[in-house]
Amino acid sequence: MGWQKIRESFSGKQIKQRVSAVARNTKISVLDAPIRTEFEPDILARLPKLTHVHPMEQISLFRAKIKYCSEFYSFTSKDETVRRYREHKSQTFIEFAEQAKSSQLIMNESIREDFVTMLHKNIVPPIPDYDDELSEEEFKDPQFEHIGFALNIFALILNNRHFKASKMKNIITQSLISDLFQQMSHPDERIRESLKTVIHQLYTNFIAQRTFIRREMNNLLLEFIYEDDSYRGVAERSLYFLNKPYIIELIESNLNRIMPQILPELIVAAEGHWNSSIVHLVCNILRSLMELDEDLFSRLVDEIMKTNEDECPRRSTARNTIARASQRASEMERRQTIAMEAQPNANY
Repeated sequence: MGWQKIRESFSGKQIKQRVSAVARNTKISVLDAPIRTEFEPDILARLPKLTHVHPMEQISLFRAKIKYCSEFYSFTSKDETVRRYREHKSQTFIEFAEQAKSSQLIMNESIREDFVTMLHKNIVPPIPDYDDELSEEEFKDPQFEHIGFALNIFALILNNRHFKASKMKNIITQSLISDLFQQMSHPDERIRESLKTVIHQLYTNFIAQRTFIRREMNNLLLEFIYEDDSYRGVAERSLYFLNKPYIIELIESNLNRIMPQILPELIVAAEGHWNSSIVHLVCNILRSLMELDEDLFSRLVDEIMKTNEDECPRRSTARNTIARASQRASEMERRQTIAMEAQPNANY
């Protein structure tokens, strides 16, 4: 009986049962097909799904998908071919995300290094040239879909139940970690937030890299000291990063070493920085540092302020420093508000 007669004679469940019987009788099986070792995108720029191939073909297909996702496809391009490629890349990332949650395949020794290299390449493209001081709108990177997918998959891998840091220690290098910290100056806040999650998980899983991560974090936080046109906006993003609870925990683990390095510049910023938002952030950080060790904090503040008022309790001096900075920031904001309200009247 031909397929057309089967369709005409049956419907619904009966068709499925009859088709299955025909397949069994004709011995149609994927197991009879030759094992493929190479895969190329079809005419529509697609690769088959991992679940649609023989289990022995999955590693080869996975490699082809890694190669596919290593390519850059612009979201600003109107070219139809580019559009198809970037859409299928997004679908492939979704498939990778499912694998990253719990699959052992993604931890296979023959592909895991290439896989992390592919994620690395997607996470650290050139940072867009954007001046957040001159634009009223929040920056949204057109490539965020692929960058965000790569960051999410990276985080999922580090939580995969088959993940073992000992098998990944040669892949998660200081160069890779340094590149992630460089991306913290990216103008898209969504990317920075995702980076924080990945960096925190790297710190948790890779004990041998903790010292390096703390050093990179310290360098990032101190960049705002040299803020100029080339570092525009780094201060605020760095200080947001420092305000995170888990970053405060990292500082606490090496407090006697880190606090003397960062506190002098924080005090300078609190007393003299021109940006009220940064002053407010600095005040929040100063409060957090004081809560970690008020005696150490007060002693360092005294040294910085060079106070000779013995009758003035040191803790009062430290608290007054924060209070003065907060008051200064509020006054700056008040003046800015008055200036903005007066601006339209100047046009008449």
